[in-house]
Amino acid sequence: QEQALALRGISSVEIMMGHIGLATGSVILYPNRKAGILFVGIFFLLSGYGVAYCTEQKIDYLKHFLINRAVKILLPAYFIKIVMTPLQITLTNEPFTVHLGGFFTALNWYVWEQLFFYLIFWLAYKITPHYLEFTVGIVSVVFVGAAYIQRIDNPWYGSSLCFVLGLCFYKFRYRKIKYGFPEYSILIGLLAVILAASMAAFFFLGNDSVLGNPIARNAASVSFCMITVFLLHKCRVVNSASVFLGKCSYEIFLIHPYMLLFLGKLPIESKVLQGFLTVVLTILLAHFIHLLLEKFMAGLKRVGAKCQ
Repeated sequence: QEQALALRGISSVEIMMGHIGLATGSVILYPNRKAGILFVGIFFLLSGYGVAYCTEQKIDYLKHFLINRAVKILLPAYFIKIVMTPLQITLTNEPFTVHLGGFFTALNWYVWEQLFFYLIFWLAYKITPHYLEFTVGIVSVVFVGAAYIQRIDNPWYGSSLCFVLGLCFYKFRYRKIKYGFPEYSILIGLLAVILAASMAAFFFLGNDSVLGNPIARNAASVSFCMITVFLLHKCRVVNSASVFLGKCSYEIFLIHPYMLLFLGKLPIESKVLQGFLTVVLTILLAHFIHLLLEKFMAGLKRVGAKCQ
């Protein structure tokens, strides 16, 4: 559990650093610019593994699964959106409008895709529990293909297969697999070759190529996630910093685009300073909002317990 939490924290920072690189044009952060989708894949991987684990280990976990997942995903997202919108309007001079479509488009794509996979998992578990991973996998592939055909922005489908990968890792209990040094090294090496080839295909073939976009991006995300999991089988990334970041990783993911926007409007000449302030302010605000929402949810649970 701590490994997963720490990995979430590291992934959220890597995604943030990639966006800082894009916003500032930093040469140092250039490798992070295209790595964000790989670390989003880590989030999907951990989500798939987590729901599979909790379904088997916790009694009645699926009883209120969809509503619990929706609250956990949407509450922080909309809370942050409501808090940040006035400042965003002030800095960008954008007119304030309210419409039904804005309810969905106002949030990051990851929010809705994560909820989509939770729904597919729940339906597959109810309808075809013995073919859970196969069913979710087929739906994921169909989703990737449909999203590409409809020309939806490619982050939507660049790491979609990682959720079912998490389900598969739990089913086959990778921790029980024993590798010798030669086999382990060869496996990591093959995955690294696939990762490098996939990233090269994406860079050189571009977004308009079926091989270069949906296939290569998902192959890169899946191979990267597999490398990460197998490496974590041999080493630990748990420390006070990574665990701290992991607890508010979702909030970090949601808040840092606003921080980049706000700080980009200020007369800050140094891109290094802009990046540093983005990281510090994002983490501080994410931690504060995480604690606030934790207390709010704890209060709701106490009220619900009294009503029962």
